[in-house]
Amino acid sequence: MGRPYRFWDSRLQASRFGTVLAVSLFMLALSLRAQFTATIEGRVSDQSDAAVPGAEVRVENVATGIVRSMKTSGEGYYRVTALPPGAFTLRVTAQGFDTLIQENIALQGDQTKTVNLQLKIGTSSTQVNVSAEVPLVETGEARISGYVQEKQVSELPLTGRNFMTLSY
Repeated sequence: MGRPYRFWDSRLQASRFGTVLAVSLFMLALSLRAQFTATIEGRVSDQSDAAVPGAEVRVENVATGIVRSMKTSGEGYYRVTALPPGAFTLRVTAQGFDTLIQENIALQGDQTKTVNLQLKIGTSSTQVNVSAEVPLVETGEARISGYVQEKQVSELPLTGRNFMTLSY
């Protein structure tokens, strides 16, 4: 005669399956979120190209007003990760230097933008606004990406509306 059926065995198996499923879905959600966030990085230096350690770098999302702050490293480097796509303003302050503001930094999903900043010696009460656009060429990483708008997809020349014909 076989092993008698036990209710708790099936509940234990279902519980294990549920736990594995929940952990898998959580890890999938984390990996998907990471694909759609951007990064701003760079180096803060003075006019002689010497590093400015301990400078405060503030990154403000223009649309939401949310601000992320950090200090530069001993070599003057900074890196702000997990930023949503959008327009940003960088504000850099350091003792003995003029405040520098870099506006209109556009980030797309899964992009790393390098913005190197050069501070001028002065007082921290003086403010320098830089409104020039950052170049469109990305030198930080060797990859190409972009967004496809709904209109672009609907205007694709597809034979019989079959997306598989795009690979040929």
